[in-house]
Amino acid sequence: MVAALANLVWALALAEPAMSSGGLSWRAPAGCPDAAQVTAQIEAHLHAQLDPDRVAVQATVTGGTGGEYHLALEITRFLDGRTPLRDARELRARDCETLGGAAALVVALGVDAVAVARAEITVKGAATDVPLSPTATDVVRAEPTLPMTDRARPPRPTAKPRWYGLFALAGGVEYGAVPGPSGGIDAALGGGRPGLRVELGGTWIAPRQSAGAIGAVRVQLGTVAVRVCPELGRGRVRAPVCLGIAAGAMRGSGVDVPGAQTVHAAWVAPTVSAGVRVTLAGPLALLARAEVAAAVTRPAFELREPGAPISVFRPPPVSTRLWLGVELRARRRDGKRP
Repeated sequence: MVAALANLVWALALAEPAMSSGGLSWRAPAGCPDAAQVTAQIEAHLHAQLDPDRVAVQATVTGGTGGEYHLALEITRFLDGRTPLRDARELRARDCETLGGAAALVVALGVDAVAVARAEITVKGAATDVPLSPTATDVVRAEPTLPMTDRARPPRPTAKPRWYGLFALAGGVEYGAVPGPSGGIDAALGGGRPGLRVELGGTWIAPRQSAGAIGAVRVQLGTVAVRVCPELGRGRVRAPVCLGIAAGAMRGSGVDVPGAQTVHAAWVAPTVSAGVRVTLAGPLALLARAEVAAAVTRPAFELREPGAPISVFRPPPVSTRLWLGVELRARRRDGKRP
């Protein structure tokens, strides 16, 4: 405590009285640059005079007794001539002349960094020309907070595409899987990311009846499909093109036939579809698509009585469908609409 008090008394004894030049108030020990010299360096950086009506600088240098010099610096700028904007800093250096040059550069940057940049003096160059101590500290406080336009903007991180979930429900017309034109329902659950979606869908084709010579059969179809859909376009209107494989069962029931039975038979077909998706509002979208299924497994329905079996219905190889429905997508974790 005694040693610290002695150092303080010694520093005050060596210190010159505060001197002012322009908008700079400078107090430093003997042997350090004076206010006029520091002001001249500031104005050399700015290529303009230091206006005391726009900026006021308080600077106090202490130390120099075998250790480092310490500079307490406060820069006050007056916005619109009234609102003060304060910036306080602390710098250390082993040489007082070096510290004075550093103070001049810091003040110039605080007053008008653009003017300093126009003079081709960058912060990196200044750090090379004015070597501060590795232990230099730079404490900044601002009242009010500096606007972002006065600071270096950090680089924005690149947004990574995020997966989303979807649920779609559609109704439509079908021809080819059951006797004559029919209707159906298609529902799908899935997920995707921009440009690609994957779906697990379920389709039901309503029953239709086919009559034979001695009776009739009522046929309906239910399938489950996996679809992979590249999605073209951007914005509100997009065009999914889907490739998939569907597998399920056809159900046939005899009608007006004594002892009629209900049978189930496998039905398998690759599928291809193309459509248009239009975003309506938020996660809700309207979806229309045309689909073709080419059956590789097709059952035949027959009526049997004593004698040869009588074929009543066998579906053609191709089934065509037109679907119209809605789609709901879950929002991504970043809150943006997928």
